[in-house]
Amino acid sequence: MNNKTVAYASSTVYGLKIDSFSSWEKEWTDIQRIALSGAWLAVANISEIRIVDISGVIIRTVSFDRPIVEMQAYENLLAVVYH
Repeated sequence: MNNKTVAYASSTVYGLKIDSFSSWEKEWTDIQRIALSGAWLAVANISEIRIVDISGVIIRTVSFDRPIVEMQAYENLLAVVYH
């Protein structure tokens, strides 16, 4: 891969690879939702969201006391719907 971003998810394993001069890979379990913006990625399980920048550093972790139903990213905004 050259200057391409690939994200893939299943109910139990998550992986992200970004390959443009440097590569990194992260793995978490129980991933339910992924939202991709231009400079960051939000990954959610049933009640927690992790926001990761494109260099692989976790910027923020947010926990909810209710299940996360949906989330979408747009530029620097993250919309979260919870039940």
